Amino acid sequence: MPTVFVSDLSGPCGQAIAGYYLQKGVKVAGLLGKNLPASLADVVCYDADATSEAQCAALAEQLKAAGGVDAMILTSREMEITSVQNGPEELFDRVLARNTKTAFFLAKYVGDLMAQSESKGAIVYVGSIHGEKPTGASLAFSCSMGALKMLNRETALQLGRKGVHTVLIELGPIQGDEIIMDTPLSPIYDGYVQSIPRKQPCTFDELCGLVDMAVRTPMINGTEIRADGGFMLKYADR
Repeated sequence: MPTVFVSDLSGPCGQAIAGYYLQKGVKVAGLLGKNLPASLADVVCYDADATSEAQCAALAEQLKAAGGVDAMILTSREMEITSVQNGPEELFDRVLARNTKTAFFLAKYVGDLMAQSESKGAIVYVGSIHGEKPTGASLAFSCSMGALKMLNRETALQLGRKGVHTVLIELGPIQGDEIIMDTPLSPIYDGYVQSIPRKQPCTFDELCGLVDMAVRTPMINGTEIRADGGFMLKYADR
């Protein structure tokens, strides 16, 4: 049975992806799995701080002993209100650690674990359109998503030589984003649904299907897939 590792089960993205693969009969493991809903009771949860390189190295050994990993989905998308002038150092460090440092350490150790296996595998980063488009609301989040974009390219180049392909999904507005992204500096989330051609933001079901496609398609190694329903078409030139 294949195994999918989800890096952050504490948020809706990670939980939706874990549930999707459980329904497909896939073994799912992950981090930050406390107080999961009953539907995710079969997820194998590991206790490790992914912002620690030593703990990520130890986690990879645990996953190896449990039979390895066939795909890893990196789902940390912590968002907190920050700005250039009013962004405390500890908050900036925390957001980048959760969103970017964890992705780097897990790609380094779990990615190498997959590279050593016969089946190789895939890494899918669930990022954001705000790796390019400023939010005006969360400086740290935008910086972390921009870093994730380049991490995808670097790991695609380096791990791709070992048979592991990587893909970045640049997720557009999804339910709840408009609350934390509310800011007088940018109108991007004002009535944002009307800015999407189909008048509907991305759903978690659609995200799961896109993640699965990325996992199963080695030819798109290094690709960045914008999943925003056309939202950025209105704002890309502004």
